[in-house]
Amino acid sequence: MKNLLCILLLALNMSLKAQVSINTDGSLPDSSAMLDVKSTNKGFLPPRMTTVQRNAIASPEEGLLVFNVTTGCIEYYLGGSWKSMCGTTEPVFQCGMKMTDARDGRSYNTVKIGSQCWMAENLDIGLRIDSTVSQTNNDTIEKYCFHDDEAYCSIYGGLYAWNEVMQYSTLPGI
Repeated sequence: MKNLLCILLLALNMSLKAQVSINTDGSLPDSSAMLDVKSTNKGFLPPRMTTVQRNAIASPEEGLLVFNVTTGCIEYYLGGSWKSMCGTTEPVFQCGMKMTDARDGRSYNTVKIGSQCWMAENLDIGLRIDSTVSQTNNDTIEKYCFHDDEAYCSIYGGLYAWNEVMQYSTLPGI
């Protein structure tokens, strides 16, 4: 019992260090790395997901890395948004370009009318509910479709009650 207590106290005083080396040559990890991956004939494969799946990650940590199969780019999370490592920056939006809804990754055409830029298609996001049911403040975007048929939403867009669009806010200017 006394020996067990001494071993336990010794273990608590030791600082534990763990480094991992994944390689094909049997080498030890570099002293500056927690994870050292080395190979001359294989690559590193980060998690692969669509933009919708990536956006569904709850509270991504700064530096999180994924391969976005929708864009074909490696992306990382920094400063509250996803950044691309494709080597190109996203072009500055100009009317006539597609607008992508970050909530579901769906793209919509835009058109310039006079001096204003408008969506050229109706918005179609949310869960279709039956027209006999009222849209409610339940943290789910709810939509109606003409004749309760999802095909009409795909063609003409969803139908939304004012409170649903305003996210049930009653504050002026919000």
